[in-house]
Amino acid sequence: MARPHGNPDDLIQRIEAALKVAKPADVVGANEMSAILKMSWRNLLVTHIEPDNKFPVQKRGMEGMAWEFRVVKVLKHMLKRANERKAANEAKARRLMELTGFTVPENAEAMNIAEIAKLIDVNAKARAEKVEQGKLLSVDETLTFLTGYNRTVCAAILNAGQHLDPTGSLPPEISEALKDYLRDHAMNVHQAASDYLEKWRAAAKPGGIA
Repeated sequence: MARPHGNPDDLIQRIEAALKVAKPADVVGANEMSAILKMSWRNLLVTHIEPDNKFPVQKRGMEGMAWEFRVVKVLKHMLKRANERKAANEAKARRLMELTGFTVPENAEAMNIAEIAKLIDVNAKARAEKVEQGKLLSVDETLTFLTGYNRTVCAAILNAGQHLDPTGSLPPEISEALKDYLRDHAMNVHQAASDYLEKWRAAAKPGGIA
């Protein structure tokens, strides 16, 4: 059964705006309720009503009988659920950062493949120039860069889903599969890089590498 997914901030803003104009006595049907929330009736039914046994339905629709909703009651309930989901997402992100050992950069979701490739190219050229000039690149400096780069790449992977689908318009099952894939991929990348860095740190000799 589908459940709400993605960043709930946009939904929270829509609900708060609707609450400002809704009246306590307002009772509407299915199409009107979904229009107030600026979503399709199917999305409201499948994603919000059916998975939530506490969703406030005034009258459940059936053959020959239309759905009815008390607008303010629905909006307040959905606002509560959206805020709960936002808090859960933030807690999950904190747990993931603790598990993987990296801090997500504030602008990571804005990074694309071209920008990541540019980051690699710039640092590779800087290292080549130092080597050509006969200078040593310190182990500490190299490890600092590689560690930071690993964090940035993993953060970009984790935020790719939100960057590609900022409004949560993908079908729930596809969105969840995408998030699971990206999360697993980020953790695999992070683990491989961490293992390599640990081995290099243990084997590196004082004084730097060429």
